[in-house]
Amino acid sequence: MGGRKSGRSERIKQAVEAGRWRFDRGSQGRGGAVMRALLEEADELLAQPVELRVFEQLFARARARKFHLEDFAYGDGRKKEDDYYMIFSKRNCNYPQPKYAKWFLSQYRRWGMVRGAPDYDAVAKRVMRTDIYEEAMKEIGYAHGGLNHDKETLFDGAVFDPADPETYAKGFAVNNLKG
Repeated sequence: MGGRKSGRSERIKQAVEAGRWRFDRGSQGRGGAVMRALLEEADELLAQPVELRVFEQLFARARARKFHLEDFAYGDGRKKEDDYYMIFSKRNCNYPQPKYAKWFLSQYRRWGMVRGAPDYDAVAKRVMRTDIYEEAMKEIGYAHGGLNHDKETLFDGAVFDPADPETYAKGFAVNNLKG
């Protein structure tokens, strides 16, 4: 078991360090033509199916901060510009937040994909391995932002409270709750 955990820790460290290099250093416009060429090559590599499977053009747009308001239309007339559309290491984005696993599970509950109230905390703990992430970050000396249990206000104005995901799942008029 220890070797398996160590392998995951190594992959996590590699991904975080690559993200820090790629966007924290690379997007600051340093290095002129040589840096631009390296970043373009990195975009091509990350776009490969064995890596992140993200379109190369999205990396280029994120690097150049060329996202426009029309890219963030909600569909109801509202539009938003987001400086953090695609990030790889800022705003604690890599930390495996259990609240996001709870939100996904609340959606499975809402739409009848699980019967009865699941053990949100236990599932989130098994899926979002904060212990592995924290170990990996300690080994490379990276100070992360840690757990965040704050409520989340979603695009439709609904508020998800990770302390009470079952109430959230049951709080919609449209649902397919079972059990």
